[in-house]
Amino acid sequence: MDVIFKSIWIMNAFFLHAAFSLTTESSAINCSVGVPCCIQHNTYQLYLEQDVINYVNQTDVFTSRDNKNKRSHWMIDLASTSESQYKIINSVNYFELAVDKFDENQSKVIARVSDINDDTNSSLWTLQVLPSIIYVKNEFTKQYLYAPNNGTKNQVFTRMLPEDHQDLFKWHPIHC
Repeated sequence: MDVIFKSIWIMNAFFLHAAFSLTTESSAINCSVGVPCCIQHNTYQLYLEQDVINYVNQTDVFTSRDNKNKRSHWMIDLASTSESQYKIINSVNYFELAVDKFDENQSKVIARVSDINDDTNSSLWTLQVLPSIIYVKNEFTKQYLYAPNNGTKNQVFTRMLPEDHQDLFKWHPIHC
């Protein structure tokens, strides 16, 4: 009887640990394991979304209230060239999140066709994982993913992370 009780207890502990890991900081890295995730702005009920336009090589990225639309479903995959850098890929047409037109103050974020000849690393991102949020840093600009809230559809940029007022730079990957 003790053996059965121990087996049940160990199985429960295993499942509890697995469920807990999905809600802690590791979910930021694990949300792409076979399942696209939504990247929610931590301050607002807004989600990272890509415009989908046929026959173009790049589109705008913005925030939207709709997390049920596949345009707001992303996969976070480890880049093949690094152990700490990621590609953030939209699940509609597999466009990569990248920056366009670098500026020292801010850069526009786009989704574009994967470019294997890109030597700028503009589609590589580092995730700085904290207990309940992540900061998403672009490797080319060294700036952080930023979304002002001007309504329901807001263009997304990268900017330098300020010492205070960091709420607009915080993101939370969730399962859609």
